[in-house]
Amino acid sequence: MKKYVQVRDILIGLTNLTQHPEVLYECAYIHDVMGLKTEAVPFYEKAIVNGLKGEALCRAYIGLGSTYRCIGEYDKAIVTLEAGLKKFPDNETMKVVLSIAKYNIKEYEEAMKLLLKTVVKLEDVNEYERAILFYKDQLNKIFK
Repeated sequence: MKKYVQVRDILIGLTNLTQHPEVLYECAYIHDVMGLKTEAVPFYEKAIVNGLKGEALCRAYIGLGSTYRCIGEYDKAIVTLEAGLKKFPDNETMKVVLSIAKYNIKEYEEAMKLLLKTVVKLEDVNEYERAILFYKDQLNKIFK
């Protein structure tokens, strides 16, 4: 933990010198890793606004969305993750985190549908893809 504190101190110092999106992202990430969720939020937000690109941008959307969810800001989590999915529509991790956020706001059916559509893409599950995709629209139906 001591190394994390040292890294965080260095990154915060860097953010006083520059608002480069990569530095802001790394600062958000170290706060997140340390369990300092609320403190991570503004760094994630600034990193995205300041033009973070590529894989780091994708991870920032996941990190910010997940962090919002963890601190109970479910609507912000959903907005963030949906915005991220517009830029990275094939990111399965983002879909899973979004499904959890939807669950948190009691959109159980939407959460399960999204989760099941994502899960069937996993290699070990794809053998059952057809059945799972059928049941995603039948979550409350009892078959006799």
